[in-house]
Amino acid sequence: MSGRFQISFVAVVAFVLLRIAIGWHFLYEGTWKYRHASFSAEPFLKQARGPFANWYRELIPDYYGEQRLSQEKMVARWEDLKERFAIRYRFDDQQKQAANAALKRREKQLTDLIREPSLDEQKNPITIETEEVRKYLAALEAWRAKQAEARTQDIPYERERHWKKWQEIQRDIAPLLASVTQVDEAFEDDMRRIVTAEQQQATVATAWGFKPNVWFYLIAGAIWLGLSFVLFYVACWVSRQSPPGLVKALGLVIGANALSMVVTAGLLGIAAWLFGRAGMLQQFDVLSALGLLALLTNFGMFVGLGGRMYAGGIPSEQGPRIAGVQGGLQLLLAVVAFVTLWLRLVEADPVPATRLGVLESMTTYGLIVMGMCLMLGLFTRLAALGGAVFLLTAVVLEQVAWPGYYPQLPPSAGHALIVNKEVIEMLVLFALATTNVGRWGGLDFFIHYLVTLPIWKGRGHA
Repeated sequence: MSGRFQISFVAVVAFVLLRIAIGWHFLYEGTWKYRHASFSAEPFLKQARGPFANWYRELIPDYYGEQRLSQEKMVARWEDLKERFAIRYRFDDQQKQAANAALKRREKQLTDLIREPSLDEQKNPITIETEEVRKYLAALEAWRAKQAEARTQDIPYERERHWKKWQEIQRDIAPLLASVTQVDEAFEDDMRRIVTAEQQQATVATAWGFKPNVWFYLIAGAIWLGLSFVLFYVACWVSRQSPPGLVKALGLVIGANALSMVVTAGLLGIAAWLFGRAGMLQQFDVLSALGLLALLTNFGMFVGLGGRMYAGGIPSEQGPRIAGVQGGLQLLLAVVAFVTLWLRLVEADPVPATRLGVLESMTTYGLIVMGMCLMLGLFTRLAALGGAVFLLTAVVLEQVAWPGYYPQLPPSAGHALIVNKEVIEMLVLFALATTNVGRWGGLDFFIHYLVTLPIWKGRGHA
């Protein structure tokens, strides 16, 4: 009966090629977005359609432009940003003066764009919103009132007219909003130019409140070995294995950690040298990726090399399993520490992260990681499942292939009813996640036979 579910060698090859092809698609998309700093998901989100369209558009900061067209709100934003930079980098008096001068200069540019001179009732000179701004805000208010009417939502041709009206309103104000955005970005650039190289290099010290030195690393290493020693006993208890004597257990823990760290440090050094040659080693995202890669590499080395060491030092076949459990617990602690440091460093950036910025970063790096994993056959099930969920949430639900929604899909998208090419790719990824395609010509083969099976050997999971 089981033969009914077996597949041929040709089918295996086809699945592997499909995995590699989708992986290349994801990897190229991600690297393209990384290379082009001007990439933004804003145009794509503006064209959102379907029942979740409003939610997707709300991810765009100041989607309707009301903040950018308000002198008071923009100046308040810049004042707050200036104070963040001053506190974050501890500006001296000269830097504070430069920041104030930059604020006044950009405020004048903003005034010239969105306000015009006038007189109040007492004939005193003031500035008021330009005719273009007043016209847009009035049209926006009328458009929102129309959107609230049930007729607009229920009748198809009313939905079409309503969308076209919004396109017309946006088209008229777009050049002015673009100019204000340029001024806003220029002010951020002004603040960053005021920061000195020494202040930039103190990122970790400022975020944590102290500067790491030799003693810090020695104490951190001692704490890590202590935690590893405790986790060794936890892993023995989980594996129902009596631990060896204290001295022997300490030797196994120190030896396994030292061996895995030496190998990891060597591989990380090679990677750092390559990125240094490419002039990318000082980039925050590259350093973050190398740090996370080091944690994963150290986990693999600890489980593989440490498992063999444990197998020779513990009088049973539970050595690889104990190393696997201990390595997993150590990886969890290391990732928690890594994420904590990363979040502190991100929070230290004076420019607050927007939901759109987070989304764009997750899209770029997520595509790169999932693409590499699919091409290499590494953690394939997880990568395929992640890719399918990404397509579902970021594309399929954002661009629902159903008639009656606006904006209409461009002719280049073809003609589809519910099922389009993104839905097909999503279903293929879900299908790949249910197979062992990562073991067929992929690195999952080695993970399965060198790590997974030794850990679960004798437990009925092989």
